[in-house]
Amino acid sequence: MARLMARFHKIPAGLTGKLPAIWVATFFGSGLLRPASGTWGSLAALPVGYVLYVVAGFGGLVVGAGIAYALGMWASDIWLQHD
Repeated sequence: MARLMARFHKIPAGLTGKLPAIWVATFFGSGLLRPASGTWGSLAALPVGYVLYVVAGFGGLVVGAGIAYALGMWASDIWLQHD
């Protein structure tokens, strides 16, 4: 179990996995994977973007990206307050 946990970055003290901001900031935990945590988070978001594009077209993808940006800013602010 310790070996598995070594593959993940730690969540800052004061935050718990129950907070929605944690799940948004790490895209459901994928952004905690080592190495290249940002790459894993982006890779996990690709299927969501593809489905959004297929279902709602380019305009829907743009709106979804805007919503993801706003949620990411909110989650990042909460994360950095506890870092």
